Amino acid sequence: MKRPRNFTWTLVGLGMLLAGGLPPGASAQSSEVLLSLDDFLNWEEIESSAISPDGRQVIYTRKSVDPIEDRWRSESWIVNADGTRNRFLMKETGVVWSPDGTRIAYVAPGEPRGPQIFVRWMDAEASTTQITHLIRGPSQITWSPDGRSIAFVMSEPIPPEPWDLEMPSPPPGANWVAPPRLRGTGYPGGQYRHIHVVDAEGGTPRKITDGPASYGQPTWSPDGSTIFASGGEVSGAFGFPRRTNIYSIDVATRERRAITSGRGRAGGPAVSPDGRRVAYTWRDSTHRFVNPEVRVMNADGSNGRDVMGDLDRSPGGLWWAPDNSGLYFGAQDRGTVNLFFAPVSGEGARAVTEGDHLLQPHGMSRDGRMVALRSDPVEAGDLAVFDLDRPSDIRQITDIHADVLDHRQLGETEEIWYTSYDGLEIQGWIVKPPGFDPSRRYPFVLGIHGGPHAMYGFGASPVGGSTYYWFDWQYLASRGYVVLYTNPRGSTGYGAPFADAITDRYPGEGDYQDLMHGVDEVIGRGYVDTDNMFVFGCSGGGILTSWVVSHTDRFAAASANCTVSNWLSFESQRARYGFWSFRFWEDPTRHLAHSPIMRVDDVTTPTMLIAGGEDENTPPNQAEEFYNGLRYLGIPTALVVLNDEGHGLHDRPSNYMRAWAMMHSWFQRWSTGDAVSANGR
Repeated sequence: MKRPRNFTWTLVGLGMLLAGGLPPGASAQSSEVLLSLDDFLNWEEIESSAISPDGRQVIYTRKSVDPIEDRWRSESWIVNADGTRNRFLMKETGVVWSPDGTRIAYVAPGEPRGPQIFVRWMDAEASTTQITHLIRGPSQITWSPDGRSIAFVMSEPIPPEPWDLEMPSPPPGANWVAPPRLRGTGYPGGQYRHIHVVDAEGGTPRKITDGPASYGQPTWSPDGSTIFASGGEVSGAFGFPRRTNIYSIDVATRERRAITSGRGRAGGPAVSPDGRRVAYTWRDSTHRFVNPEVRVMNADGSNGRDVMGDLDRSPGGLWWAPDNSGLYFGAQDRGTVNLFFAPVSGEGARAVTEGDHLLQPHGMSRDGRMVALRSDPVEAGDLAVFDLDRPSDIRQITDIHADVLDHRQLGETEEIWYTSYDGLEIQGWIVKPPGFDPSRRYPFVLGIHGGPHAMYGFGASPVGGSTYYWFDWQYLASRGYVVLYTNPRGSTGYGAPFADAITDRYPGEGDYQDLMHGVDEVIGRGYVDTDNMFVFGCSGGGILTSWVVSHTDRFAAASANCTVSNWLSFESQRARYGFWSFRFWEDPTRHLAHSPIMRVDDVTTPTMLIAGGEDENTPPNQAEEFYNGLRYLGIPTALVVLNDEGHGLHDRPSNYMRAWAMMHSWFQRWSTGDAVSANGR
């Protein structure tokens, strides 16, 4: 379907569309039961949770929209492990239980100005004490096994390189411009991260690591004499090590030594209950994609070995079995997240839980009770608990979405598998409008995930447990669209070779064809209006959207969000953050071949670009480059730069809603023929 090349849609014109709500033809009565953007003002999420050592209570961070201040607000709630007495606890979040369960520690604003560590007693009196008075904020707090000390990580600026300048002094009363910002080995913003220990009743913290290095993820040995941490020497001025190892740090003497070695990244140390072993994740430094291994070694670093066996999946979190027999961890697997167990005896990892859901573990009690965030196509994301000796008995203990969703008609989600051009099997999901009738024709939206090494699945996003994606699909379905989201090659959850298939060729023929074969699969079912098909994505999905519109004209309109259009300029723009991936000046061929900007002359699809004005991950000038090319060529386009917005377009709730209102309006602007309502044609 060719489009005219002589029209440029401006923001002024686009703004006139935003008053539109339901698709034409949808009745006012139907709007009362369909999900709408108004519902996002009441949307909530669970960010994290912590189960008490005895497994009887769970404290969790509940995140909701503040429509007045246009921000997300988070607060701590507490619920019994059986789901009773779900109640507000305090405004502060990020709590860590003491080993005996009598106290919690957390970071909150204090004196002097800035974040400080507080301890609160979990009895009826609930007395609270500020135990630090730091000039820089602490993070990654963790209790010693006896509950007498707390370790934490604190950053310190990398000192700038001194310059010996022959500059005259300003005359008295002069108003000279401020000195320049110097970039070099002392580029401002770089920081070292070091581990400190403070008495749990308060006092002066003691720094136990130092030097031009960064350390994190402190974990105590059971006897409290040693802290194991991930870290390494800092490369350059940006404050992060390119290679990391596990270090053993003597708390009393501050003596530290690396107990792992190699060219890679070691992280997430977890000490066995008997103190004899340390588990950690390891990822080799390689240009290719590899999943991290779960390794176990003796506490002195000897006898290190991989315990994953044949399981080629990425582990998330590590928890030792109470009897020291192995490690529990979450892992993505073909659109699901479930709990796995890797015995130290070497038989290889096996699944503990099963189900078409995203069951993302958050923590485990002393006696083996696990708390996790669970979502699926019906449930947007709530806390669940289960005992490791009865993993099939998963009990939901919160219901934070009932107030929004109980009175809304939702679309059904169908899992599909289809064969791509080269025989590779691809997994995807179709979300259908409420009241779906297969004899009718519906407008269609293809949603492309970011990363690109990430995974869509049976529920909310597995990255951080965010339910934005769940809301996205259901919102589109409520507007009358059939939605397809898939995991093309490059996605995680299907093994390293599947994810590695796009290395040096992203975006390219393989992932693009995977997406198009998915579109063909849904069209073949007979209920897609092929004159009204649309495509969008953010980050890696925005890049692929730019690639899609430069290779086909089958979509009526597109929205490429948080995109990268030019790999050459992108690498240079990101260099200030220390992320140079390839020495493109040695051979720019690959960068040019996979830059959508190099194919802008092939675009005929009306394409909007949305970017966050403060996005440091995919800088907004990447969208501007593609926009300028489209505008020069006369392709209908719009560039939307959201104020006070970073990567992902949901830092500010109004920006999230605004982006979706703009996309829906943009798609409606380029719809052809009779509009399709949420109830069909």
